[in-house]
Amino acid sequence: MTLKKIKSYINGWIQLFRYLSIEKEDKHITFYSEGKQYWICYKGIIDELLKSKYKIYFISSDLDDPGLHYSNDIQTFSIDEKYQRLMLFKNLNTKILITTMPDLDNFPDFPKCNKTDHYIYCLHSLMSTHFAYNEGAFDNFDIIFCCGDYQIKEIRKTEAIYNLKPKILFKHGYSKLDYLLNDAKKNEQLEFEPYVLFAPGWNGAHSLVENGKAIEYISKVIEQGYKLYFKPHPESLKRSKLEINNIIREFCNDKRFVFFDDILSVNIILHAKYLITDWSGIAIEYAFATGNYVLYIDGPQKSVNKNGDRLEMKAFEASIRKKIGYIWDGSKMISEYDNKKDIKNIMRENIFNILNSDKIASDYIASLLKPKSINFR
Repeated sequence: MTLKKIKSYINGWIQLFRYLSIEKEDKHITFYSEGKQYWICYKGIIDELLKSKYKIYFISSDLDDPGLHYSNDIQTFSIDEKYQRLMLFKNLNTKILITTMPDLDNFPDFPKCNKTDHYIYCLHSLMSTHFAYNEGAFDNFDIIFCCGDYQIKEIRKTEAIYNLKPKILFKHGYSKLDYLLNDAKKNEQLEFEPYVLFAPGWNGAHSLVENGKAIEYISKVIEQGYKLYFKPHPESLKRSKLEINNIIREFCNDKRFVFFDDILSVNIILHAKYLITDWSGIAIEYAFATGNYVLYIDGPQKSVNKNGDRLEMKAFEASIRKKIGYIWDGSKMISEYDNKKDIKNIMRENIFNILNSDKIASDYIASLLKPKSINFR
């Protein structure tokens, strides 16, 4: 272990005990982030909450998380070692925990603690809840911040099938989409060099990076004369370094190829003339934020939950696929597809509180902290 890692390890314990030593009465709202890519889901809500009197705590297991250095009005803690996180969750004493990490109490490393009043899950994707996540991923949360009515229907049906205690399903919206829509409006007068964004999703061995098909499709785009940005999924960046290096090696001498691995720069999708993906949730975000269609590479649907079919409900990402995009097999010019799909109207029909989700969420969180009136009659 290097000196730097030793210092980080010791600092993690210091920060853990510092957080746990704070009295629960002063610990109004705690955010927990497992990685820097989820900051975009918290930022807008935190901005709204900072206007209130409540004390906010932000814990991250990623030293590069922007939330750790965002505001002096937030108390921040970096806790990234496995046993430190376990001790944190076993002894979590806060009035409200908000997180994008699913599977509460389903695995030993994320136990539920009765010292915390409200566990809130904030969805970090517009995808459905019954295929793209583990079975039971949301069962033990008290409150779910839902993006649209389709997620409410899925969770309610899951509760009915498995005889689960009904949760509070809050009509939130999607903070990341609001951020993208606002950013698009700010920069609508700017001109950018047109490029294609190739952003395959993560689906284990079926993923385009992992099954070797990415090189084929990248070649076809570049042959059509386009500049291409290759943005791997964060899971591919972690698990498939060899495959990604093979792709970079294949195209490193072509100026039209750009490898893009900055997972914090979500607005790269706003300036892309075209997006090519498979089953990634980025497809819906791109279509709704830009109003442009998506080019899909066909393949097996992402299905982490092998019992998802029990709901007998088609996943949102599957039902919306032909409404916001086209299947592209590489044989046709990507510019030949028309853009007459009414994507913005589809967004309004399916997503809650567009451009107001952060304020709605903040007000609801604040309402949980207000003293409940007692009726003595």
